[in-house]
Amino acid sequence: MKKNSYGPGVRVFESALYRTNTTVLEWEGGMLVVDPNWLPQEVETIREYVYDRLAGGELWLFFTHADYDHIIGAGAFPDGRILASAAFAAHPDPVAALQQVIDWDQSHYIQRDYPLYFPKPERAVAESGEEVHLAGRTFLAWAAPGHTFDGLMLLDVEAGILLAGDYLSNVEFPFIYDGLAAYHRTLDTFEAVIQTHQPTLLVPGHGDVATTVGEMQRRLAESRFYLAELEAARKNQASFPLDSWLVRYPYPAGLAAEHAKNMLAKD
Repeated sequence: MKKNSYGPGVRVFESALYRTNTTVLEWEGGMLVVDPNWLPQEVETIREYVYDRLAGGELWLFFTHADYDHIIGAGAFPDGRILASAAFAAHPDPVAALQQVIDWDQSHYIQRDYPLYFPKPERAVAESGEEVHLAGRTFLAWAAPGHTFDGLMLLDVEAGILLAGDYLSNVEFPFIYDGLAAYHRTLDTFEAVIQTHQPTLLVPGHGDVATTVGEMQRRLAESRFYLAELEAARKNQASFPLDSWLVRYPYPAGLAAEHAKNMLAKD
């Protein structure tokens, strides 16, 4: 597991699996842990870091969406108060979502020293642009459907850190599990947030942290370009230039299957 510091109170833990990120933000009086994941030893590293530094402060867990790889470490922080979207809180089938976690662990013979459960948000964000106050810290939140129906992006206003969930990665093109129209709306939201707030960091669910607005805008443009070519191929029943997209990314082997799912995604 890689541990990267981006200044005081900002640590990003990168799993060996799919380069999945867990962000830990700390400030006087509180800490926020974002999508704690994957392997037991990795979750334990994060847990030790958090409880060594919490010092009686308020602990919050933020889940960007309910994909199994993002909720898999929830049980390691039983005293954490949970933040997510209202759509996450109203998930139509939390049993099935949890079963994906259980199935992944069982298929890889994984043992954990904490229970697996579907997180129940104490604070559920319903309105885009909503202010969220956590242990004296102000955040802004926006709905982020498209990848999944229950996505939420979060901005630490003081530090300028944008927590993006599974968007704007530099190691994969868009994965569309919810719908194309929703994905476009979320990219529009990202554009507005980046232009208005000029974040200092953008942390994606997978891959490298973006440390400049220019890099954030480049990733935004690339996501839109992929969607445009995808929609053109779907509309015109034409071939998609998949090879030219796969060479853009360092781990192309698994991307072809995700692209095939995108071709069947709902509008």
